[in-house]
Amino acid sequence: IDITQNEFDYINGLDIDYNYKKLLFTMFTIKKLNRVVGELLYGVESKNNWFGRSSNQYRDVKSSSKVPNGKQYNIDLIIHELDKLGIVKIQNRGQIELIFIDNIPKNNDIVKFEIITFDNIGYYFDFWNGIKGVVECERCSKLVKGNIKGRPKKYCDSCAKEKQLEIDRIYQLNKRNNRV
Repeated sequence: IDITQNEFDYINGLDIDYNYKKLLFTMFTIKKLNRVVGELLYGVESKNNWFGRSSNQYRDVKSSSKVPNGKQYNIDLIIHELDKLGIVKIQNRGQIELIFIDNIPKNNDIVKFEIITFDNIGYYFDFWNGIKGVVECERCSKLVKGNIKGRPKKYCDSCAKEKQLEIDRIYQLNKRNNRV
């Protein structure tokens, strides 16, 4: 999914808590993904800006946004606050309308970046805002955050496992070759 400069700048420029922006960015990205999937499956692009229906969708979007846990960042409280600010509109049956999407300028199609994984969308927002500790995996380019014993991560979890297996294989091969 491509994110344009205007889309990123609009969400990033909202006068709200940084983590609220990350959540909006994640909902926006998932909405864009759903539009693409709908167009591929049904041949028609959805024009609505609706999001959610179930508590699972809200839990998943919070997880993918990488917004911290805790009382301050309860998903229901965030959505109610965004509704009060007029950024989203709470509808019935667990749906919200992402009304901020209509305010994003459409005259710029310059792609700022492409999202390739959807379990860590919030890290893309962090990465492009220069948040320390968010880096691209050296093997697959998935964004990861964290340190290992004070050193920044180089690999996502699955690539780190693969790298460790490679190291172990080389070690065992060298060990066998030195026995002969």
